[in-house]
Amino acid sequence: MNSFYRPYIEREDEIFRQISGETSKAASNLEYTMPVELRKALDWLCQDAEAVLDFGCGNGSFLASCAARGVTSLLGIDLSGEAVRCARQRDIPHCEIWQGSVERLTDPPAHSFQGA
Repeated sequence: MNSFYRPYIEREDEIFRQISGETSKAASNLEYTMPVELRKALDWLCQDAEAVLDFGCGNGSFLASCAARGVTSLLGIDLSGEAVRCARQRDIPHCEIWQGSVERLTDPPAHSFQGA
């Protein structure tokens, strides 16, 4: 990966190391603590969508919400290895999590995405 991203990766890794224990606890309460406007936006995004891309997916919370709304093909990409680890721990159905930057978008699956 491009060395330009190194400071961002280091900062994000530190943040996700600090919150990694909280991630699994918060996962089950996400929908209840999410602002109404964000829930409506996710409803709109996932409506009739089979595949969604979350670039900068962090700990995978939006991917988990999309899966709960019936999206059957999910791809999350994040710079941070710690964020990717947290997202993978969620074990989100029908979801791939990749570590990488915008350059990874040259490697997407053979299908298109209805939401991003």
